[in-house]
Amino acid sequence: MTPNGSNPANGAIRYSYDAENRLNKVETHNGSGYAEIAEAAYDGEGNRSRLVTWAAGVPLTTTYTYQLVEWVQVLQAKTGASTTTYLYGVNPHRRVRFAIRLLPLGRHRRSC
Repeated sequence: MTPNGSNPANGAIRYSYDAENRLNKVETHNGSGYAEIAEAAYDGEGNRSRLVTWAAGVPLTTTYTYQLVEWVQVLQAKTGASTTTYLYGVNPHRRVRFAIRLLPLGRHRRSC
């Protein structure tokens, strides 16, 4: 039921927030009930630590690791047995942003 007492329409989206007012769940109505399409978790510092999304019932989990050294952030996206790792960062002296997709066997692809 919606706040006004009516049934939600198919495709309606519901957002949920945690005690710190951070988005932690997104659901969509499928005509008979709500189905979760995204869920977020946060670390003790308030940074997003995990994001799970679903596509056709298959979860895609992205984990976030924050490194204060050299302003680097590591993201890992996992689907089943497949893992893709991205390395993001900012050079604070030159204000250059970079992203590197880490591939198996030491190969990498860089984008700016």
